[in-house]
Amino acid sequence: MTPWAKSLGISGGTSSRMLNNEPPGTDILTMIMRTEHVNLSWLLGGHGTPFMLDHYTSAEEFENMLRIHAQDAHYDAWLCLNFERNQMAVVLSEPATFTFKNKTIEYSHVEMLTGPIPFAIAEIDKMLSGCNVRYFSMNELDFTAYTRGQYGTYKMLGSEDKKGIIQKNEKTEGVDFAFQSDKGLIIGEMKQGKSSVSFSAMAEKIKAFTAKQKTDVIYLMLDVAAEHDLQSKLDKETKLETLAMLEESGKTPDQLTKDDIHFALLANIN
Repeated sequence: MTPWAKSLGISGGTSSRMLNNEPPGTDILTMIMRTEHVNLSWLLGGHGTPFMLDHYTSAEEFENMLRIHAQDAHYDAWLCLNFERNQMAVVLSEPATFTFKNKTIEYSHVEMLTGPIPFAIAEIDKMLSGCNVRYFSMNELDFTAYTRGQYGTYKMLGSEDKKGIIQKNEKTEGVDFAFQSDKGLIIGEMKQGKSSVSFSAMAEKIKAFTAKQKTDVIYLMLDVAAEHDLQSKLDKETKLETLAMLEESGKTPDQLTKDDIHFALLANIN
């Protein structure tokens, strides 16, 4: 039995059947949806995105929904601002429980949203009045994955044994927000009562790959493309755009994983 299944009270037999692609019962599917924020349409039929994400293109609708959520519960509200995209990622989390086979299961109830950054940044705290508002950063790869519904509860919040993206990249104490840009990790603070932002610190500019590193990454890119049958879609423009995205991730070539490269390819293939 996997530690994940054991923590949820799932039996060894049920766990084995799930690993052999046999769909579990409705009660277990509901439990998975709650604890992992999984999109059941994707889990059962491959439709939509792997995880549930509320995506807004209207700033007004996005801000109204944040206010509604703030009225519903006292969440821990985690915010990541990407000024280059004018887009904000929001993860709302609160402790919750449910009963499964006479066992109380503790989990984090989450809501995941993304939408335009409010024009008046200083108003964000008011929109989420009553919530514990915090900020964190994501590199370009992670931000893209999040806004495409590729990341769920475990990836964002982690577990007792492993930190999630939020815990790894929480803002520095005394700083109001942090975000990733082509200039590196920027941390800033908001002037009280104003919508303007003053940057208090800026990390060093992300170093571009050297010519040799670019060559090595392109060879890795070709290997990953071959593994996933993407060679026919890997034209010169896609290679360059994928290479640029990998540079912006802030990772060195040695730190890049095949999953990083695969996702960057998918993000740039038309």
